[in-house]
Amino acid sequence: MAHYTIRKLRPANPKNPRGKRTWAWKFRDGRQIPYYTRHKGEIFGGHFHKGEDPSKNPEYFLLLFGSFRITFMTRSGKILREVIDASRGPIEVVVYPNLYHTLKAIKDCGYIEYRVTHFNPKKPDTFRWDEFKATAPDPKRLPPNPPKI
Repeated sequence: MAHYTIRKLRPANPKNPRGKRTWAWKFRDGRQIPYYTRHKGEIFGGHFHKGEDPSKNPEYFLLLFGSFRITFMTRSGKILREVIDASRGPIEVVVYPNLYHTLKAIKDCGYIEYRVTHFNPKKPDTFRWDEFKATAPDPKRLPPNPPKI
């Protein structure tokens, strides 16, 4: 019996620039911890989750290094902005369903996402702006375009 194992993780998608900087650490019990790196100035997110995937209800991030600005929009159209900076240690960010969110790396950053399930690309529970606006209680209260980061 082996006393330990060492396994090199492969990029999640070597065919696209962000996928080359994303790794999925999958466990046999179904949990997964993706690790992402993003470059200064890079914009990512730009979506919301309905909570159909248990890993997105809520979504858990842990910023390990660097910083990013996150812009949220509620279903009523309220815009909230936060700068998250991990220069003094890791910072947890929890995003609840039905909250539109876009992020911009202020500095190169690395973060992990805790998942209770393996990611299923056929059911990602990730929806863009058009779906957010179309399913809002009062779509007329929302601007025509997503909030500026």
